[in-house]
Amino acid sequence: MIWLSVVAAALLLIVSFVVFYLFAGIAWTIPVSPEHWGQLGDFIGGVTGTLLSFISIVLLVKTIRIQSTQLNDLQDAAQKQGVLANVTKAEEAIDHWLARSLLTRVAHLNTVEFGDIVWGLVGADVTHDKDFERAVLRLLDLTAFYCEATALYRSNVDGYFIFKYHQKKANTLLTFLGQHTSLLGQMGGPTLGNCRHLLSGEVGKS
Repeated sequence: MIWLSVVAAALLLIVSFVVFYLFAGIAWTIPVSPEHWGQLGDFIGGVTGTLLSFISIVLLVKTIRIQSTQLNDLQDAAQKQGVLANVTKAEEAIDHWLARSLLTRVAHLNTVEFGDIVWGLVGADVTHDKDFERAVLRLLDLTAFYCEATALYRSNVDGYFIFKYHQKKANTLLTFLGQHTSLLGQMGGPTLGNCRHLLSGEVGKS
């Protein structure tokens, strides 16, 4: 873009001298008086000033475009960081909830981490029914938000690597929740179905 403006300015300068030469006459000779040199200087100064103004405008427009592109890039990067932050926040909330301890009804085991039950390390039958039900219902809400954040990350940032990790983790949680649909209430089934659609990218498809 810049070199085009320089070429255009050079061509305009050449054309200006040609026009001046034609209007001044082919027989025009090199001036010897200060008055003639002054007229020639005024002409060259006017042409040069116009060309410099033109070049300045072109460079200003180019600078504005570059700054606009950089601003858009910064906004895009900030948006991606915000989306990733939502995914991280959702995952941390789930990990915190999975780390909570549930009282057991087993004599030799006072408490058990809810995450150990979710990951299949301990059976759900060792806990009290009401405590386990509350833990599962809360996990459903957290998983729904996690799935939404993960799907938004794929749509706006990347559908591989980080997304695949969160997709796999979310699907594991959905599998666990699907084994306890009787505790999730009327909205449990639709919520799980919506989460699966979000993770598979089927939402919005005809």
